[in-house]
Amino acid sequence: MKILKQQLNEKNALKMKIETEYELLKKQRKSVFESLINKFKNRKFELDLQQKQEKLLSENQNLLKASKILSCVIINNFLYRIIIITFTDRNHNR
Repeated sequence: MKILKQQLNEKNALKMKIETEYELLKKQRKSVFESLINKFKNRKFELDLQQKQEKLLSENQNLLKASKILSCVIINNFLYRIIIITFTDRNHNR
């Protein structure tokens, strides 16, 4: 009877130890999981921000190219008008 009671006590102590360790492991896994989720969210935010910056840079470069082309067109148009005016004046003066 004494041995049976001792075994029952040992069994209950072992059961408590296993449950305690199990709960500790659950908490640790939850903590690791939350840490990974936070890292993922931060990385996603960084990548989204980087993508937006690259898109803006690309748009700015396209605008710069367009403005250079427009400037060339305006200058060419201006020079063309000057040439036309010059030729017309020369032809009228003859």
